[in-house]
Amino acid sequence: FIDIGQGDSALIQSPSGKVILIDSGPSKSWQALKTYLIELKVQTIDLMINTHPHSDHIGNASKVIDQFTVKAVLDSGFTHPIRAYRNLLESVKDKKVPLRLGRKGRNIDIGGGASIQILAPEDPFIRNSRSDPNSNSIVFRVIYKNQSALFTGDAEEETEMRLLAQAQHLRADLLKVAHHGSKHASGRKFLDAVKPKHAVVSCSNTNRYGHPAPETVAALKRVTAKPWVTAEVGSIIA
Repeated sequence: FIDIGQGDSALIQSPSGKVILIDSGPSKSWQALKTYLIELKVQTIDLMINTHPHSDHIGNASKVIDQFTVKAVLDSGFTHPIRAYRNLLESVKDKKVPLRLGRKGRNIDIGGGASIQILAPEDPFIRNSRSDPNSNSIVFRVIYKNQSALFTGDAEEETEMRLLAQAQHLRADLLKVAHHGSKHASGRKFLDAVKPKHAVVSCSNTNRYGHPAPETVAALKRVTAKPWVTAEVGSIIA
C-alpha cells in the first residue's frame, strides 16, 4: 500500500513475479509513486486495475501507461467526465493496451497459485447513490493458499449491501478499507462478514474530510481488526 497522500495506490507482486498495480493516486503524487516503483525495480506492470474514475485513484494512470510497460488495464467501465479518465483512455489507445472490464464473477490467475476474484461491479450499475462512481468501484479479493485480502476501492453502503448477498466471498485476513476510512462505508454487517485481522486506510494527514472517520476506526476495532493508516506509518507492506 503506497503512501501517496490523499488517495489510493497499491502494488501486488505474485509468487510468480506478476505485478499488479491497483490505482495510482492523485496527479500530485506522481513522483512518490514513480520513485516507489523504480525502487522495487518494476519495469513491467502485468495488470493495472483502476477501481473507479476519480482523480485521487487514477490521477497518474496515463503517466504509468506512458512510462512503464503495461500489459493490460482493468476498468470498472463506469464513465465519468474528468480529465484524468480521458487521459487514461487516450493513453490506452495510443499504447494499444488491452482494456478489459472488471465484472462480478470474473477470476484472474496471477501466477504461483494466487488469483483475483472480482466481486463487483455488476450489471445493472448502482444509480442515484451518494456517489455513483464510488458505488460502482471494482471490488475484488486476492486469494493465495489459505489467506486473502479484500480490496474495496471507494465502495459505499449500497455496494456493501449488494456484496452481502454473497457474504461467504467477503471473508478476508486483510481489508483495504473503503473510501479512505469514510463514514459512508465499512458498515457493521459488512465488517462482520469480512472479519479482517488487519485493515489498511490510505489517506493523508492533512486531508479535509476527516479520514479516517472516528466511527470507522471504532468499527474496525469492534471486529478486532488492527488499523494501519498510511498517514501515520507511511507505505505498508503485507
